[in-house]
Amino acid sequence: MESYIGLLLDKLDDPLANSRLLAHYVLALLIQTLRGERQVSLAVRILQRLEPLRAGPPLRDFADLDDPLSLASLDAMLKKPDSSKTAQRTSAMLLVALAKVVRPPGEQAAWLKDETPVGILH
Repeated sequence: MESYIGLLLDKLDDPLANSRLLAHYVLALLIQTLRGERQVSLAVRILQRLEPLRAGPPLRDFADLDDPLSLASLDAMLKKPDSSKTAQRTSAMLLVALAKVVRPPGEQAAWLKDETPVGILH
């Protein structure tokens, strides 16, 4: 599974819009599906890869971001894969999924130990 996750992470900034959108979509679903340390580990790796988003334009406010299978999200990905609005929608969808990651009981997150592994958390 690790090689597939590595491939998906590499595709987050792929020049081909369809590959980029699919990677965002699948990673959002994985974050919602995984639990415990695997979920946290993947979330940190995704945040590290999304660091360049900080320098980009602000994300828009979209409806239905809690559900990657929403009709609006799927419709945008299928009809306008090259649109900047679609790219922002999938990035926001992934960030919403990341915001729901729950630290496993008894585990302390690294950034709470005076270590900040991910610049986006500053």
